[in-house]
Amino acid sequence: MDALAPKKSEPENQENAPNIKQAVVAMALGDADETTLNYLAFFTEAVPLQSGFFLHVQPQFDLLNALFESEAQSVLSNFDLNADMVRQIDQSVRRRFGNRGLVQLQADVREGDPLEEILRAAADLNADLLVAGKNSTGETHGILASNLVRKAPGNVLIVPDRARPRITRILVPVDFSPYSVRALQTAAALMSVLPETVEVIATHVYQLPSVMAYRINKTQDDLQAIIEADRKAAMEDFVRNFAPELSDRIRFEVWRHENTGIAEHLLDFSTANEVDLIIMGAKGHSKVELLLMGSVTERLLQLNEMIPVWVVK
Repeated sequence: MDALAPKKSEPENQENAPNIKQAVVAMALGDADETTLNYLAFFTEAVPLQSGFFLHVQPQFDLLNALFESEAQSVLSNFDLNADMVRQIDQSVRRRFGNRGLVQLQADVREGDPLEEILRAAADLNADLLVAGKNSTGETHGILASNLVRKAPGNVLIVPDRARPRITRILVPVDFSPYSVRALQTAAALMSVLPETVEVIATHVYQLPSVMAYRINKTQDDLQAIIEADRKAAMEDFVRNFAPELSDRIRFEVWRHENTGIAEHLLDFSTANEVDLIIMGAKGHSKVELLLMGSVTERLLQLNEMIPVWVVK
């Protein structure tokens, strides 16, 4: 079932192979945690993990109000409860990662605002990856995935609770922005440790300009064919310039944007083509150009219930 195995014995770009120095993993102590940990354990079989900090954040306890409750004595057991939760997280994590001697693992439970505490941990530890599960309600660890991605200092991996631990096809939306370059290069680095059978699909969405506005003596079909040929050529140059190692393992898809939202189109395409991982930039070019934007990333995170999304900053 492990679609990452067997790995290539001598990757062409070993010096550029991905490596996670410090990951901060948001734990919800719910059903989504199992999918998140299983996927992360699978993912880090290919992408080495040096250190993982697994954090659960409880809403801050209001002592003043609690003193007027009949169960106020439960305040005295908060420390023990937190210690029990830390042990629970630690045991769950070590069942999946404990046999990797070089991996440093730490679990913690804090009180406060979940978003603030997770971001604080990521900043304090200088994390190069923040990982969070996402349940079917659209929330991750009690916060919206879009908020986490928007405010995180580095890359974020969102793992929906229906995600499958496999990588056979990767989707990289491209709008030719610097964020697209980073997403493409991240895909190239990941491909250096994946089997040759894994495919990357680079996608670009465009809008057909008004024929009247440009006064082009062409039909809409003619104009569409011209634009698509131009964009495909531009994408080939884009890959050749920024990720030449992908040239033989990439497929190009150019779509005309009409009525369907870009995020909806990306998700529909990903589902139909059995995409296992989406790697995309946190931001893009301006909306005037109708290219991939931060709002598209956020909308995709909101709608997506199955495919892990690696958001690159």
